[in-house]
Amino acid sequence: MRLQEAKSAENRGLRTLPASRTPLGESVSMSQSNWIRETWQHEANDFTPWLEGHLELVSDCTGLELHHLGTEVAAAGGRADIVAWESKSKSKVVIENQIEAANTRHFQQLISYGEDLQARIRIWIAAHFSKKFRRLIIEQNWKNESKPDGAIYYLLRIDRSADTGQLLLSLDLGPTKVQLERILFSQEERNIRRMLMDEF
Repeated sequence: MRLQEAKSAENRGLRTLPASRTPLGESVSMSQSNWIRETWQHEANDFTPWLEGHLELVSDCTGLELHHLGTEVAAAGGRADIVAWESKSKSKVVIENQIEAANTRHFQQLISYGEDLQARIRIWIAAHFSKKFRRLIIEQNWKNESKPDGAIYYLLRIDRSADTGQLLLSLDLGPTKVQLERILFSQEERNIRRMLMDEF
């Protein structure tokens, strides 16, 4: 059942980045290999600052209430792209973003920055996630499920509409309901919720 739950999280609806909120205020039409870089030429100089100002789009995809805390925050010998605060769970959030396919370096940075900053919510944004990285994130969510201070992970994919070329943001993978509730609610609150559900 846990595997089925986790796999079902891979299939979520696309969230549109409105044209007025794209960096250039336009729809894009370009080859598969370079269409993202035609919009954001540089990850740290272009995409990260733009994302910092549009965290509501990440909130729309994840259902989290995110508030910006810092950009390029020193952590674990490097710099976390974006650090935010999730108000419902009162948790720190680390966002690691890239404008290319997911790779091992960014995965390791997501883990190490999240640990160093004690971020219980960790979000990875990329142009594409292979089955390898989806599996790694599912395993991280499972591994942390039984830990009182364990983290949860999200994968968000930069995408575009095949019809219009409009930039899109989609939730590629997220935590299961049980994993999410562990972050959002205390143990006492979870027990009360279960009691209320049992009554119905």
